[in-house]
Amino acid sequence: MTSASCERTACTHTNPASDGRPISIDRQPASNAVADRSSSPGKSTRYDEDATDHLHPHWIRCRIMSTQFLQSILDSALDALIAIDEPGRIVEFNAVAERMFGYDRSDVLGKKMAQLIIPHELRDAHHAGMTHYRETGTGPVLNNRIKISAMRSSGENFPIELYIVPFEDDGDTLFTATIRDLTDEVNREQELERLLKEETMLRRELDHRVKNNLAQILVMCRQAMVRSTTDRGCFEDFSNRLMAMASIHDLFSDMKTDGVPLSTLVRKGCEPYMKQVDQLRIEGPELRMLPKTAMTFSVVINELATNAAKHGALRSEHGTISVRWAIGEEIAFVWEEHPQTPIETTVGHSFGFQLLESMIPYELGGTVTTNLETSGLSYHAAIPRNQFEIED
Repeated sequence: MTSASCERTACTHTNPASDGRPISIDRQPASNAVADRSSSPGKSTRYDEDATDHLHPHWIRCRIMSTQFLQSILDSALDALIAIDEPGRIVEFNAVAERMFGYDRSDVLGKKMAQLIIPHELRDAHHAGMTHYRETGTGPVLNNRIKISAMRSSGENFPIELYIVPFEDDGDTLFTATIRDLTDEVNREQELERLLKEETMLRRELDHRVKNNLAQILVMCRQAMVRSTTDRGCFEDFSNRLMAMASIHDLFSDMKTDGVPLSTLVRKGCEPYMKQVDQLRIEGPELRMLPKTAMTFSVVINELATNAAKHGALRSEHGTISVRWAIGEEIAFVWEEHPQTPIETTVGHSFGFQLLESMIPYELGGTVTTNLETSGLSYHAAIPRNQFEIED
């Protein structure tokens, strides 16, 4: 049989409308529209296919070949394909559907789909949806991807993604469902969720142990300070640095993600030394720090706040501190103090100032500039963008 003989057959093509109603488009071959010698000139008539099908062997062979070709397409599909008629009987069940649901095609054709693959708790909703379609010609689940549960032949429920399209065939309404098994995807999501919870628990346990160790070191330092006859200021400074490192673990535990907001760290670092809530002014975009960056900044902010409380703007309730940052090729961070009274500039040679000038360059690869005048301290730092969580 040649392809030309197949082209003489009729072809019916259907597409769903946007509101879910089926649209039928009937394409007749040119050979079916022939001049009727008994008709008026210019007019044509069409053979009645129902009356003449049995007279055309090529028609029958084409129908058989078309059916076989369609079945091969259905069986080679990656997703399960199930077609039902308007009463809900299965009229097509491809090979993927056989494997997915555990039924043989020959066993399910003509049977009600709802009794075979729809879980018991969802059948009432299915029947209501079919009734709604028969009454209105529309349905909320048609032409939409939905996630729902299906049932295997064993009675096991499993998650699927479902896409239903209505169409017409010789005046009958049919529904084709494309089904994808989501079991592996759901299992992966559940495993990822389990691992994330486990990671969170381990991190909290680690934070707890680190804080306990730091607390023990603090206790030993204070005991040594009580017994020591040397300058207690050194012990106090060291204790404050340990406390700053411990506080960062509290921030990590409170945050749902690793990124610690810079504004939160600055505020928590300054609050213990502030006499008035309006002494600290913060300006800058939302900026989250990676763990190493947050740890480094916690030490820097502690040194700046401690120095401000002892020698600078936080000595009195009328002094203020302005902290701001901006995102550019680098992160520009600025700390500026505005004390009520002039400050001493001799503190610029202390160990704390050495930390301020070395921490960010050494730990984060940035640059630092400090300017200590009687009018107040200014601290400028430029830090690489990759030390922060920034969406480019």
